[in-house]
Amino acid sequence: MNREIISMVKIIPDTFQAAQWAGDNLREVVTVYQGVPPNITDESSEKAWKLYSDFVAANGLQLPHDDITQPSVSVEIGEWIVRDSHGFVTVWETDALKSTFTDA
Repeated sequence: MNREIISMVKIIPDTFQAAQWAGDNLREVVTVYQGVPPNITDESSEKAWKLYSDFVAANGLQLPHDDITQPSVSVEIGEWIVRDSHGFVTVWETDALKSTFTDA
């Protein structure tokens, strides 16, 4: 699978950050989703990250919906997690992303 981990794409006049979910790049995806890298600084946070990584490996990647009354959003391998400059996160299929955005 040809993939890009982190890339910048833009649609005038805004710039977006995106990561393509490949199944083995959880840190990169979480960085885009949160807007900052995961804060793994001690043994406790390393254990929590391991538990989360194991959960995702067993159950697939689920992102919380912006509307808390809605179920989480499943992300399939190959789909893109896109965060705009206002912090709004959406999930895109590759074809839709490439037909809507251009490389920065």
